[in-house]
Amino acid sequence: MPLLGASCRHALSALPFDLPLPSPPLSTTVCQPRSRRLQVPPHLPTSLEDEVSSMPPSRIRTIQQSLIDDYHPNIQVQDDVLESKLTKELFDDLLDTCPVPRRVGLAAIYSSSTRSRGILTRLVVATSTKAVVIQFHAKGKGANAYRGREVLAEQILCNEDVTLLAFDIGELAIALFADQNLRILNGVDLQSAFGVGRPPLAAIKFAVEEHAAVLKENVESVFAQSVWDDKRASAVTIACTQQAWVAQCVATYAGMEERVMAAKKVNTRFMNETQLRAIAQLERGDQKLALVQPTSVAHDFSAVGARHQTAHLRAERFQTRFRKDDTGVQTQRIALHDPKTGIDFFVNGTIVTAQGRNVTLKTDSSLEGRSIISITTEGADRPTNANQQRSHAVLQALQGGDILQNPFLKYIFEPSSEFAWPEAFPVVDTIPPIITKRPLNDSQQRAVEHMLLKTSETRLSIIQGPPGTGKTTVIAAFVASAVAAGTRGIWLVAQTNIAVKNIAEKLADVGFLNWRLLVSNDFHLEWHEHIYTHINKNIILSRDFKRAQREVQGIPVILCTLSMLAHPKLHIFTTANPISTLVIDEASQIGIGDYVAPLQQFPSISKICMIGDDKQLPPFGADDDNIIQSIFEISHLRSTALFLSIQYRMPPLIGEVVSEVIYEGQLQSWPDHPVPTTQDSCWFVHTEDSKELQHETSWHNPAERLTVLKIAEKLQAEDKEYCIITPYDAQRSFLENELKASGLIWQDRCFNVDSFQGNEKDYVIVSLRGMYIVTSWDFVWDRAAQTLVGRMAAAWGDEVWVNPEHLTVEEA
Repeated sequence: MPLLGASCRHALSALPFDLPLPSPPLSTTVCQPRSRRLQVPPHLPTSLEDEVSSMPPSRIRTIQQSLIDDYHPNIQVQDDVLESKLTKELFDDLLDTCPVPRRVGLAAIYSSSTRSRGILTRLVVATSTKAVVIQFHAKGKGANAYRGREVLAEQILCNEDVTLLAFDIGELAIALFADQNLRILNGVDLQSAFGVGRPPLAAIKFAVEEHAAVLKENVESVFAQSVWDDKRASAVTIACTQQAWVAQCVATYAGMEERVMAAKKVNTRFMNETQLRAIAQLERGDQKLALVQPTSVAHDFSAVGARHQTAHLRAERFQTRFRKDDTGVQTQRIALHDPKTGIDFFVNGTIVTAQGRNVTLKTDSSLEGRSIISITTEGADRPTNANQQRSHAVLQALQGGDILQNPFLKYIFEPSSEFAWPEAFPVVDTIPPIITKRPLNDSQQRAVEHMLLKTSETRLSIIQGPPGTGKTTVIAAFVASAVAAGTRGIWLVAQTNIAVKNIAEKLADVGFLNWRLLVSNDFHLEWHEHIYTHINKNIILSRDFKRAQREVQGIPVILCTLSMLAHPKLHIFTTANPISTLVIDEASQIGIGDYVAPLQQFPSISKICMIGDDKQLPPFGADDDNIIQSIFEISHLRSTALFLSIQYRMPPLIGEVVSEVIYEGQLQSWPDHPVPTTQDSCWFVHTEDSKELQHETSWHNPAERLTVLKIAEKLQAEDKEYCIITPYDAQRSFLENELKASGLIWQDRCFNVDSFQGNEKDYVIVSLRGMYIVTSWDFVWDRAAQTLVGRMAAAWGDEVWVNPEHLTVEEA
């Protein structure tokens, strides 16, 4: 039956929502080195975060490093040298005091503007005593503006006598190529050269700590700044200059020169153009996206109790849950209120334990008699296992490896008439009997047949399935048929836990139970246990992986998220059940870069089926950066996609508009749908005083939420099946809590539809038989007029509009 919805005006705004830049670090005061020789001169700022207004107007300034408690000479900085002004003499002067073998440090500064967000706009080149901050021209300035790049390449970036040192030099090399068409030679990634993790602090400590103290807070503050800010131009310049300076400095400490010389070099100068462009296409979009992600999280929680310096808390929202950080990068900033003095103040804390919703927090001040007002985690999240594997694979490629050695990646990025699949791949050129409990239409039948074949033409099956066309039905029919034909090693993955769970439920629904579902304990415990009730016997939680090997012996099908393929204990399952066929649902939501690590890690994969719909949700961040592409945006593959042409979910009245507006009239509606075309199936509910309010980095709409709750009460009283879909996680969380508080069924009711950097779209509560769209008249006829919702309203006229007071509850 029908379902409801609410729209928030930010969702369909023509302008993208501007995410906040990375938050300043917890401590903004520079820690003073112990050595008097390192005291910061009076003319320099005492805070790396404050705007430096006392700097002289000259483009040449002198700064002093504040990262290592050891004597080092002052650094003379030549600031904002336009690339068109670069000369050989400038670089001769820079390298004049640089001993042989010559080493320079590099650091990037990226744009924060809406039009060029994340583009590399400045490059810092530093020696032990001098630094130059090079500013690149924008595109379209004419050939003369870019002549200096040849000088930069010849004298520094591709100079055989110069070694380039940087933290995360792989990312820098890709940005230089993708944004400024520059290549490098003899680049050294310091973290991999020293054999440490990705945080720069770890590499600096490794090189220096036996000889001098590393000023941790200063290092973290400096490396938190790489995005340009006009209001804090001097502070950003000083921070990034120190990044470049310390990159070359660490190589001067005992034992480090040998490591630098022995390290594999990043060399894009002589890389194959196709491979380099493939790497840039894989990585650059996600790199730019990471630059604008928030580096702080305000937590939703309730205080369970506190004693001495320890607080016991309960997290209230999954998206803002507490996470224990063993790297030391993150710190908790706690706002306290002291009722005796009436003073509010901040203290620092550390998460000791985090199990499900339950959290233990240790602070550096007594909590006795004080109340906790707020808790914010400062510092970027550590990279996921999947991100680390992907970065490692890309860095290896930049160091001389062949990222296109995997046949699937080669097929995607380097199409050629000479391409051939490995002869060792098994061949299936006869379609086995198709086993299904539900009849398949012609387009579904063709899709299942294509998935079952393993020939040169069918190694990669791409299927476009609009909403309600039976994508999970196709997957279930494929699995049952393939297993009956003797196929093993079938792994079903998707981007989200919910999508994987839906596939598992479909398999159970058709009576196929010979599978196991791998679920992260972090997602499951106390947060989402209720959504797995019907399939709980087939679940293996990540905490149980070590003892689960026997449980998967003889199991032909494994389900998990794509990121789970990077779990350090996954070998327990891939040893018992090597991946031979990889089926990827929601493929249109996955950037092609996310396939690099799994394909390289599991060469046993000989068949891939990708199912999705590029007319629905794109990969995260793709709205803001067209570099991020799914498999559907690769032209020579998009043309091979099979189209599921009949939708069964939407009433024909809705289906016709969706087909016309989105699918060029190709999507047919099931003629036997229980809701005929003549019956109303969509209502627009006008909500007065509809207004979005910001909550953390998300949004919510109290007025529309009240309307949604009223419709939910109506549908539940009428024993109608429904769900609530909202783009905003804050709105989803509030709705779920208010359903619970109202005594309504709340489990498995509220879902997010879309969450792209705060640039979120319309919100709706949907059912199989109809839909309520909770919004306002002005919004639909103005800002949303050209959206699907606006086109639907125009097609059906005023008759589909109702007021909330006209919604009455009819007992079932």
